[in-house]
Amino acid sequence: MKMNKDKVMGALIIVACAIIFIIYTAAIFLLGPEVRIWAVSITMYVAVIVLIALGGWIGYSLLTTPSIEEIESIEGEEEKEKKEAK
Repeated sequence: MKMNKDKVMGALIIVACAIIFIIYTAAIFLLGPEVRIWAVSITMYVAVIVLIALGGWIGYSLLTTPSIEEIESIEGEEEKEKKEAK
């Protein structure tokens, strides 16, 4: 059975997530307290960085997206140009 690239990538992501889940669970529950502190600290740090990056991306998108008025004026100009070309 031949799988396309998207399905292969999906399967690899599932396998990688399962492995990471097992390692993280072992670090939290089975290893010593020092490893547990590091695992939780790194997880929280990454979570905060992801939230900050998401906020920055949303802000950038809002800053660079044209307003509705700008879009309507551009569409109006395009319609005028089409009518004049006919």
